[in-house]
Amino acid sequence: MTYLRYSPTIEQPDADEQATIDGIIKGMTAQTETVEQRKHHAVRASHAKSSACVVGELVVPEYEDSFRHAAAAYFAAHDATYELKAQLWTDEDRQPIEDAPVDWPVEVSPYRTIATIRLPRQAAYGPERVRYFDEVMTFTPAHSLAAHRPLGSVMRARLQVYQALSDFHHRENGIALANAERIADIPT
Repeated sequence: MTYLRYSPTIEQPDADEQATIDGIIKGMTAQTETVEQRKHHAVRASHAKSSACVVGELVVPEYEDSFRHAAAAYFAAHDATYELKAQLWTDEDRQPIEDAPVDWPVEVSPYRTIATIRLPRQAAYGPERVRYFDEVMTFTPAHSLAAHRPLGSVMRARLQVYQALSDFHHRENGIALANAERIADIPT
């Protein structure tokens, strides 16, 4: 199997892409401002997509915030291991960079484990940790090496939208942005 090398020309932004991204940022910022007016504090909009294979059992009772409580109880009693997998770009036609809804066929490029994350048991939902993740830290798919930055129009939009919402959130709450560089930076 031959892997295709990255070059700056593989990404082909549409001529009006930036206007679309600016519209998304404007809409999401307006949504956050509306919530801030009702709740009297800025909030971070959360949009995530995840796919994973998980082995284990998590019993979730039926009450408010039950999943959060069940997950916190699980991590208090168990270690967890996650494998991060990626597909390498091998076929320009069957693996388009700019067409995010197209699934990349595994027969063209199988998933390969690129990292294993091991999390020891821990108090996953203490008040200081919650405050740190909710108010201080910012999620972005750009927390990576430049060589591993996300590609394609959807990812270009996400990078700008996440940054704009983070800037808004921190500015409105009067809290400086800080991201963990070491595990010791994360409150327990």
